[in-house]
Amino acid sequence: IDPRINNNSGRGFDDYLEWSSGLFTENVLLEERNDRWKFRRGDYRIVFDTATRLEFKKLNLVFTTGRDSSVIENTHGTYLVSQTQWKGKGGRIDWQRVGLERDKVFAEVVGNYTIDMEESAYNIDTVLFHNNIYLKRPLYGNLSEKVLSSAPGKRTSYPRFSSFEGDFEYENIFPGINFSGGISMQGAKLYGNGSDGEFARLYFYRNDTLQSLIKSQSFLIEEDRILAGPAAVSFYYKSDSIHHPGLNMKYSDTDKELVFYRSGKGIANSPFFDSYHKLDLHCEALYWNTSTPKVSFEMIRGLNRQSTAIFESANYFSDKDYYKMQRIDPVHPLERVRSYVNDYNSRSIKVNAFAKYLDVAPEQASAMLLNLASKGFLVYNSEENKVVVKQRLFDYLDARMGYIDHDVIRFTSVTSLQSNALLNLNDFEMIINGVPEISLSDSQRVYINPVDEKIIVKENRIFRFSGNV
Repeated sequence: IDPRINNNSGRGFDDYLEWSSGLFTENVLLEERNDRWKFRRGDYRIVFDTATRLEFKKLNLVFTTGRDSSVIENTHGTYLVSQTQWKGKGGRIDWQRVGLERDKVFAEVVGNYTIDMEESAYNIDTVLFHNNIYLKRPLYGNLSEKVLSSAPGKRTSYPRFSSFEGDFEYENIFPGINFSGGISMQGAKLYGNGSDGEFARLYFYRNDTLQSLIKSQSFLIEEDRILAGPAAVSFYYKSDSIHHPGLNMKYSDTDKELVFYRSGKGIANSPFFDSYHKLDLHCEALYWNTSTPKVSFEMIRGLNRQSTAIFESANYFSDKDYYKMQRIDPVHPLERVRSYVNDYNSRSIKVNAFAKYLDVAPEQASAMLLNLASKGFLVYNSEENKVVVKQRLFDYLDARMGYIDHDVIRFTSVTSLQSNALLNLNDFEMIINGVPEISLSDSQRVYINPVDEKIIVKENRIFRFSGNV
């Protein structure tokens, strides 16, 4: 006997009749408040043994809240009445509820699945996902669905799909741009995701030559643009590169423009590390029209007409800057990091382990390391909450003790409506504008005054200029 009937309170039979009425008149399987599971185009038979169940050869299974709904089309299975559980097989789910065409984006259910109908969300382990807008072939993955109490809109993040493949290769996602990584769909938004500790990647080519590699945990891929943040970027020339570990990224295919810009916190404050010119580039943003070989370094474009950037030698040392970093700390933060590296024989430092080593709160240790990363001594990995110590930290401390040579080369660029620096990807020559004076030796008082406030920097800080020494 079904538990809906076998109820000593006397309500069981009434509830059973009410449920049966909803089933026979409105095809309702379960209704609680505003939530309703029902079916369309379904033939079924009622089976009575230890408990009542409905067996469907084919139906469209619908879940609705009144303002939102989801449908599994052409599925079949069994509804266990007393357990309010659906056990299904096969079917099709599309993304029409978020405005995408039925035959453009959809998922085919592979194998069996189970739904607890008292919940507003469910998961299906294996589906074959089709996105005929962006993807050239279908992908296997899992699907999750949730029906909301409000009407769906642009911000609705369901249905969700996540691919099993973490190294899906997509050539020419836009002309000259290849993608590698996992694929997910959240509502109407398509993402390229990293997986298993690996980042998703974008490869930018020009004239069949790889110019830039971008890594991120997640790229938002839209019809005419790609967004990410934070994203690591590298520009390559021979065996060298210009690299930044984490900035906000935006690519517009309409304008053919790639932009990287600081978010104002964390690893975004790190400089660009330039192994070719042996410089650290402290600037807010990078702009590249991908149809040209010119990359511009400057402040974020906006109402401010003036732009400031600093280009500092990898062997730069200044007593003034050294003591400024120490502030009132009894032990210099650079010395603390070096002591940790020497004690544990590793240049990779977990933030929590470093906090325990210093006997301070993790937040305090993180702030110290982020500050050193912003000055180019460390590379901060926010995803893994760790840092990698650069050789520059050891060289800086050795320079202070007089163990190695150092320099004071720092190009301070101030421009108006002009790039602070313009990099030529063909030969990696960099034009730096707005530099009225350069100090080559503070002890011997050697200075350069470029006539047009412009210098051309080549490999390893070799630079050309016209002006006075």
